[in-house]
Amino acid sequence: MIIFSGCYIDVMHDAKLDPDNPFSIGFINITIENVNGDPINHAEIIINNDTIFTDSSGTIEEYEIINDTVFITINKDGYRSFHSDTIISTGVYLNFSISLNRIPVIQNAFLNSSVEFIRGIVDTLDYSVNIGLFITEYDGNNDLDSCYMSIFGEMVLLDFKYDSNGSIFYEKLFDENYELFSIFDIQGEQVSLKIADKSGERDSIDNLFLIRFVEYIPIVTNPTDGMEFFTPDTIRWECGIPPYNTFTLLRIFDSEGNCFINEILDINTNSFIIDSLFRSGEYEMIINIIDNYGNYAGRNVFFTVP
Repeated sequence: MIIFSGCYIDVMHDAKLDPDNPFSIGFINITIENVNGDPINHAEIIINNDTIFTDSSGTIEEYEIINDTVFITINKDGYRSFHSDTIISTGVYLNFSISLNRIPVIQNAFLNSSVEFIRGIVDTLDYSVNIGLFITEYDGNNDLDSCYMSIFGEMVLLDFKYDSNGSIFYEKLFDENYELFSIFDIQGEQVSLKIADKSGERDSIDNLFLIRFVEYIPIVTNPTDGMEFFTPDTIRWECGIPPYNTFTLLRIFDSEGNCFINEILDINTNSFIIDSLFRSGEYEMIINIIDNYGNYAGRNVFFTVP
């Protein structure tokens, strides 16, 4: 008979907060906000191999984790991801207060030309090029660092126009006297638009082109400029038919800028019946010939209703 004595196997320390227990735990608290201090709910938080989501207050509280190296990744659609690694000790509470940066996104952009008839001692045509973009940046325009176009090796800053709850619009209008390059040279050239926020997030569009200048100016025969116009009556104009797809836009405004007529017409149409009475006052009528890319030519006429 063999007798065992004087030895035994140590019993494992089983208390969760016992530092001698290799499987003891620490705790993690995480609060997630945007740059404005608003909580971000339902943000995905990956802690090592576990995935959890923040509540309506943007937090998770007392998440238990075995003392070890901790890898944390935070994801939320429309935001820059957050990554961190740290070491947690037994009984330690790690508190993270994290601000996620929204990613600016170019939603839409345009590049088009206009040719407008200018009445004067010598009638002229006024040529211009307009470029603009609509950006979604819910951290606000103050978080945008730059917004510019790139062409011919030049970087041209666009002008901020408005910020409506994170929907931001930038624009730049070039006339024939622009100094850095001729607007006529833009036609057919690739134009790039680029934005960046203060955290370095970027977006760009690299395939903008100015297709053409529309040089088909309508000639209004009724009413002529400055005449008295009695409604109901028929508006008439003449215009050549461009060899590319276009349509006619007819608009009439009163002296306060209210639009009474706003009609899209077939390019072959050269008249429009007004079958209602206009109140007395001054009016402006604008007729534009517009192609499928937003390039247009136009003429305006001022008339009065007695």
